[in-house]
Amino acid sequence: MVALLLIGCADAPIESASCAAAQVTSFSPADGEEYVSTDTEIQFTLDGPGEDVWLWMDGAASDGWVELTSEEETFSFAPPAELKTSEAYTVRVSTCGAAAGEARFTTLPDPVGESVLGETFELELLGDDLQWVIPGAKIVDAFRYQLESGLADTSSLLLRPHEVRGETIELVAALGTQTTGELLQDLCVPPVSVEADFSRDPLFAGSVEVLLLADDDEEVITLEELEVSGMFDPVTDAIADLRIAGLLDLRATGLPVSALCENADAWGAPCEYCADQDEEEDPVCLPLEAIDPVAPRVPGLVLDPDVVPGKECG
Repeated sequence: MVALLLIGCADAPIESASCAAAQVTSFSPADGEEYVSTDTEIQFTLDGPGEDVWLWMDGAASDGWVELTSEEETFSFAPPAELKTSEAYTVRVSTCGAAAGEARFTTLPDPVGESVLGETFELELLGDDLQWVIPGAKIVDAFRYQLESGLADTSSLLLRPHEVRGETIELVAALGTQTTGELLQDLCVPPVSVEADFSRDPLFAGSVEVLLLADDDEEVITLEELEVSGMFDPVTDAIADLRIAGLLDLRATGLPVSALCENADAWGAPCEYCADQDEEEDPVCLPLEAIDPVAPRVPGLVLDPDVVPGKECG
């Protein structure tokens, strides 16, 4: 444990009646924050001028006392050594010898680099473990039958890390189907390439304008403004906290558009205008956001990024 103080002093803090104690109003990293960079700077803000300000940080490696730097009521501390990966740290602050606040955070795991390239991960679109943020689990459950019918043979969103370029990772996003009882890539829907930020490896976050969900002579179903993020986790051999979000164009899904939009509006996630709509129409794009805590790797499933649907697809 390391103790740090604003004004160099070799003695421990002693509570004083003449000292104006202050309380911490915010920490950075925030209390409970996960996936913090190992080179992070610790900052905290007090609710008044700080007197006799001390900071302790579990796990930081340093000899002796280290001076805090301050700007008005905000204080900063750069740990003298890079923090460990996958480590929990606790920061405690005192003013005038009295506790002023504390925060706990966890650092990023080890980077995975190119070790995940070529692997395929699955997010089951209506799986029991999928956590619906928008429009909410109640709406999804209320329309589960219609959603399952609308998805037809589509069962999953598949992701394959394809290439790492500096701080960017390219992902191939495709649909999965289980018409034969085995999870396979849907060869009737072309996959898309998702450029994702990879500067905080193993975390990634990217987006693409449109993901095609179905395409035949009579209907085109799309998910617009698709966002994808998560963390590659070698321990569980999965993508942890895989998040997808976007706008589902309801027009060709066969779903009850008016009823879905009315319910979504009541639950605080109203339908929005699709890219090709104008304000004279009723908005028919349903906001979706879901998180899969553990999106597993699918052994042996290799995605083809260059699929061209054939005549057999309709």
